[in-house]
Amino acid sequence: MPLGTFGENDPIKCGALIELEFSSGKEWFFLLPAGGGIEVSHAGVNITTITPESPLGSQMLGARSGSQTTKPPAKIGQVE
Repeated sequence: MPLGTFGENDPIKCGALIELEFSSGKEWFFLLPAGGGIEVSHAGVNITTITPESPLGSQMLGARSGSQTTKPPAKIGQVE
């Protein structure tokens, strides 16, 4: 899978590394076409893989930095 770069206003698609800001803190997710549910650690940061078929992944697909998710409620922070 080719990994691209994402600008501030680019819509989220597979290959995006996404920071979600929850009321309890920030978490990172890697949106992949398959293989959701795997947790990895990189540079001391925990990252959870998700797919567009998951409830959270479907909310983020096509969204942009600054958008909100509803279940669970969170704000999309950085997208890399």
